[in-house]
Amino acid sequence: MCHRLDRNTTGLVIAAKNANALRKVNEAIANRTIQKMYRAHVVGTFEQKDFTMCYYIRKENTIAKVSDKKLEGYQKALMDVYVERDDGENSICTITLHTGRFHQIRALMGHIQHPLLGDVKYGYHGKKRPIELMAYRLEFHEVDLPLQQTVFEIPRA
Repeated sequence: MCHRLDRNTTGLVIAAKNANALRKVNEAIANRTIQKMYRAHVVGTFEQKDFTMCYYIRKENTIAKVSDKKLEGYQKALMDVYVERDDGENSICTITLHTGRFHQIRALMGHIQHPLLGDVKYGYHGKKRPIELMAYRLEFHEVDLPLQQTVFEIPRA
């Protein structure tokens, strides 16, 4: 396995067939030439349909602490959010990560008062339900591997 998903996240992962491919994929992940996109079902609706979130995160035991400004021990957490649709109460967002911090999507969405449905750790207060967060798309940009395709996506159900 080249990377993993958090326990509460479903979706695509990358596995390498040999040590050479593993090295190249790990290098591509580190250089951010593999773009990861997620779909999240969050509480509430948004006025803006397309925005960027930039905060700072520090892992503290099993939770990510979020700050609006750079503090000692905090790392930049950057992601783009596009609101695909809402039902008047909740929204489904497509999220493109530019950094890969611990619980980044969950913590940042909770920080702006839009926790993922079911995510009690980061602010959800409704009835018990599973967290809806899926790694649904991987795009390989300038990766030195003989790939027959460069985009892998789980189609919308």
